[in-house]
Amino acid sequence: MTKDSRTKNSIRNIKYSTINKVVTMFLSLVGRNIFLQILPIDYLGINGVFTDIFVMMSLADLGLATAMAFSFYKPLAEGDEDKITALVTLYRRLYNTIALVITIAGLALVPFLDYVINTDLNIPHLRLYYLIALFNTVVSYLFAYKQSLISADQKMHIIQKFSMWMAIFKIILQTLVLYLTHSYTAYLCVGIVNAIAYNLLVNHQANKYYPYILKRKQIDDEEKKKIYSNVASVFLYKISSVLMDGTDNMLISVIVNTAIVGIYTNYLTVINRITQLVGSVFWSITASVGNLITEGNTKEIRKTFNQMMILGDWLGTYSVICIFCLIQEFIGLFFGWQYVFDDIVLVAILLNVYNSIVTYPVIMFREATGLYKKVRWIMFICAVENLVLSIILGKMFGTFGIILASFISRITTIFWYEANLLYKEVLGKKQYEYYLKILTNAATMLIFGAITYFATSKLNVTNLLVWLVKGCICTIIINVLYLIKYFRNDDFKVIMRKIAKVLGVRNAKA
Repeated sequence: MTKDSRTKNSIRNIKYSTINKVVTMFLSLVGRNIFLQILPIDYLGINGVFTDIFVMMSLADLGLATAMAFSFYKPLAEGDEDKITALVTLYRRLYNTIALVITIAGLALVPFLDYVINTDLNIPHLRLYYLIALFNTVVSYLFAYKQSLISADQKMHIIQKFSMWMAIFKIILQTLVLYLTHSYTAYLCVGIVNAIAYNLLVNHQANKYYPYILKRKQIDDEEKKKIYSNVASVFLYKISSVLMDGTDNMLISVIVNTAIVGIYTNYLTVINRITQLVGSVFWSITASVGNLITEGNTKEIRKTFNQMMILGDWLGTYSVICIFCLIQEFIGLFFGWQYVFDDIVLVAILLNVYNSIVTYPVIMFREATGLYKKVRWIMFICAVENLVLSIILGKMFGTFGIILASFISRITTIFWYEANLLYKEVLGKKQYEYYLKILTNAATMLIFGAITYFATSKLNVTNLLVWLVKGCICTIIINVLYLIKYFRNDDFKVIMRKIAKVLGVRNAKA
């Protein structure tokens, strides 16, 4: 695939993904505000705990989604329809098995829900709520293999449009149903209808663009062995990811209180949408990077990675500073000041946000190159460290300790290990360059953050309009500072041209 084709597909994916995330974030916040006016905060906490439970259950996919996307890159680049059809046949069978396993495991957890939900509020239909949420999760696995095929072919923009409209439909209908019935059961049932409809649309689009996958072909034993080997490699990685990302809400619920989970998820509703929006920029490019790597052009690979590092620094700094300066007042104005965390808890959250965003380039290249096979043990060590630290620090410092444990465990393990591996195996360069860039960028972020904070701290935010003005001031200050920092950098100029192309500016050459 040519460079222009990769750029064109990446731009389309980023454009649709960005619109999707922004629209759904706005509607989610409105829906959440109405939710809190009708139901107690504990119900939001239950939602958060259920989410962690189902993240734990996602272990059943053995990391198949990651291995699957990687296995599609080469046959798609070569136009090998028989190979693609054989892979789809195999993955269809595996995912049907996974859906069954999750159903059985989910049902087995029903008797233990009272030990996980820690609240003084009487929840009369807790098990029913859980079963509805379980069914919603199972449905999402039925056509997952087809979505992975579309994504690997750099055509996520095809289904992003449907994803956005289905999300809009879901949020509006859920809010309307909740407002009219005050029924949490009806609220959850709308989610099921939406999940089924979305998966049917994905199925239709995949069949439309890849009609040959409707056939059945058997993959050869050697290829199957290779795939199973990849899946086995990813499995430990998957366990580690779940233990790191899927336990905070449950630990907060058990150690602190389920209602605190509800408050925490208010923050995550905003913050996760921001990190997902930033992440979508990188994930929209991952398939293009995978295609580039198959061509073996080391010079172009290094250049692309350097561009991604600059983008990660820029977006990470912008996100963290804006969240720090704006989110406390936003939560207070939008949800109620009783739902505002202490600043120290926010700092712990932002440490994780910054680490996640600035390491996106490394993660993206890891996924595109299949290096997950070589980082599974360090990931497992990180996960165990996170779990132990979360329990210890959670008992000592509550919510702050549980969230801080995630940052400590990552920074002491996978942060440095993955970078070392990438520089050695793919980039062929000395890894000290990476750490120097990260330290320099972190110092710049603190300086820019201090400037922005002091420039806006005297602004008395009493309503959302003033808050928007403050947000605009933050945006202008941060981006002007970054233009000053990078304006002489050639890779930054390439990024700016690509951004201009995304925005539809004429004569912008990527």
